[in-house]
Amino acid sequence: MDMDSFISTLQKSILLSEADKEVISLGWDGAYEAALRVNSEMPGIGFLSMRRRWNAFILVCHHLDQMVSEGAVSVEQTQLAISILRLINKNFAKAIAAFDLYYNRVRVSEKSELPRSAREYLAGIEYLGY
Repeated sequence: MDMDSFISTLQKSILLSEADKEVISLGWDGAYEAALRVNSEMPGIGFLSMRRRWNAFILVCHHLDQMVSEGAVSVEQTQLAISILRLINKNFAKAIAAFDLYYNRVRVSEKSELPRSAREYLAGIEYLGY
């Protein structure tokens, strides 16, 4: 997937401003590289196993957080990488869907222990009102 096809796919469901496109453009290379790296390390999600799907999402977020610690990507790029992964990996799309469905059931104390990229993802979807 290249950046133009990513933006085109996103625009089918949300309206992107020129500023949004610029943010994507600036972070694209590092985020795409991180998405590919994490994609190759993603665990299986099982067959209809919500727990394994949840765990796969959390593990991906741990990997992305490690890349932030290493200085390979920024926190913003991890969120772009999550979006890229959602589009290029059907199993990750299922994992993030499980996370989306069940994060409201997680206790506040457990939410604070989630990987930073998962908390940032949650902040984003809560901000958008999903």
